[in-house]
Amino acid sequence: YQRRDMGSVFMSCSCRPRCHSQHPPSWADSLETAEDLDTDDPLYPYKAFSLDARELYLNSECPRVFNISPLEFYREYVSQNRPVLLSGMVEHWPAFHKWSNTYLREKIGDLEVTVDVTPHGYGDAIVDGRFVTPVQKSMKFGAFLDILENTEETERMPPEPTGTLERKRIPEKGVYYIQHQNGNFLEEYEPLHDDVDEHIPLASQALGLAPDAVNIWIGDSNAVSSLHKDPYENLYVVVAGEKHFTLLPPSDVAFLDERLYPAAHYKEDNGGFIIEPEEPEQLVPWISVNPDMPDLSTHPNFKYASPLHVIVRAGDILYLPSLWYHQVSQVADRHNRVIAVNYWYDMTHDCKYNYYMLLRNTLQLKKPPAIEIEPLELTDRCTGGRSRTSSESSEEGRAFIESLATEQASDDEHEN
Repeated sequence: YQRRDMGSVFMSCSCRPRCHSQHPPSWADSLETAEDLDTDDPLYPYKAFSLDARELYLNSECPRVFNISPLEFYREYVSQNRPVLLSGMVEHWPAFHKWSNTYLREKIGDLEVTVDVTPHGYGDAIVDGRFVTPVQKSMKFGAFLDILENTEETERMPPEPTGTLERKRIPEKGVYYIQHQNGNFLEEYEPLHDDVDEHIPLASQALGLAPDAVNIWIGDSNAVSSLHKDPYENLYVVVAGEKHFTLLPPSDVAFLDERLYPAAHYKEDNGGFIIEPEEPEQLVPWISVNPDMPDLSTHPNFKYASPLHVIVRAGDILYLPSLWYHQVSQVADRHNRVIAVNYWYDMTHDCKYNYYMLLRNTLQLKKPPAIEIEPLELTDRCTGGRSRTSSESSEEGRAFIESLATEQASDDEHEN
């Protein structure tokens, strides 16, 4: 199999990149090398690190590739921790022509699903100096679809800190979004399993792993995921509508002003929403800057970041490397829906992760004790918080690759 891949590396020109996304001009565009920086600047090491990353391996635009092999994908993108748009790999999915509202009502209209509700569309976001999570509701999918079909798009505004946190009422009816990130597609949407692939073959073969989780995302244009990162290699497939990603590489972490915030949650109350603090108090490391509308008076160092804007349309796959920061907004189709399915593959905690944590931990020393950044916990949110060992991942990967090989051999025998 590797010999066949090597042939495509040297003989195929089908993976020439075409760029469909870009970043705006930045401070670094006026510099030639890190030697042009002021060494007396307290941010000098971080600026030099970020600038070197852009010179050495990061693209100024997110490329789009076709017919790429697993070896090429791993060599050019996974190993270098670079995002890429993949085309022509999921066109065979029945979901693209089946998932009309009529079909979804027939298949899963009476199914109980988990839906997140927020007053403004921002899930897991900083509001009033707290990390606030959505209301979680269990409801029939048909009722959720009714809400989408009867919701008008509103002007999207970021959460504003307004007065006292306790018992503050937010007079909005709410934005409903299916985004429960616990492998919800496999757990709650069994009737739809045959309409998509159980894994992304390109990624499974390149990584030697099966996905840790498969999630489905359904909402309208009001839903936004605030800036965050995930400890997974993410293969994100859009089925309907558009997803607009704003990406920032791990090398820009010094400019994002990550802090510890007390945790809270929304609660519905007499037709509105209130924010209730978690008890006992919990602290969550998060980022409050909105990269699409940054407030440089509050986050002055963000001007040194270089966000990359990527539009992912129906039929596209975005490979989002582990530890890349991303904020996601969306544009609904004519039925007021945005639908996506993503596949989380366990990241490798190798030297790249080690260097990232070194960089992140130096920032901890430069922040007051009240807002220190806690080190990341090596836990898998999709396995109940249980730590995964490298041997477990390796054993699972070997078993999965053996099953792929057996399946391929069976197919070859059948064809012969």
